[in-house]
Amino acid sequence: MTVKEIREQSGMSRAEFSRKYDIPVRTLEDWEHEKRKCSPYLEKLLERIVNEDCKAEAIYRNNNLMKELGSIYADLIEILNKRNGWSHNPYPNADIFPIKYFTMIFMTAAKLGIPDDLNNRIADFMGFVDLDDWTSSMNTPCPLESRMFFDIGMMDKKIS
Repeated sequence: MTVKEIREQSGMSRAEFSRKYDIPVRTLEDWEHEKRKCSPYLEKLLERIVNEDCKAEAIYRNNNLMKELGSIYADLIEILNKRNGWSHNPYPNADIFPIKYFTMIFMTAAKLGIPDDLNNRIADFMGFVDLDDWTSSMNTPCPLESRMFFDIGMMDKKIS
């Protein structure tokens, strides 16, 4: 794939692509207009990184899934708070890496017992998520605009 094809597949403008991957816009333009040649190894690296980022961000692009993730996360925190005598969210920055912290909270809550209605919501949620997307998202920060939807999902529970 050419750099232009990689960027177009990402759905980003030149400016967005430039910012995200720290490539000067002028260099990107030169590569795309074939005024300069991007080295083949760099094209391959860019293609791999962009593909991985697109997979990781698939969950983050769905606002309804992000709200539901936030709501489920809050319900799981409530279980931990009741069972452990807590009154807080142990991961106040969970919205930055919501998949990672959800997974950690879920594993802990599962040991304590999750009510059937919440288990069913989690199963429904997981039915919309591809395992590769989930895995890629574990260590990919959630974009700022998507964090808002995770936070909206958590707001009903008023955990801090």
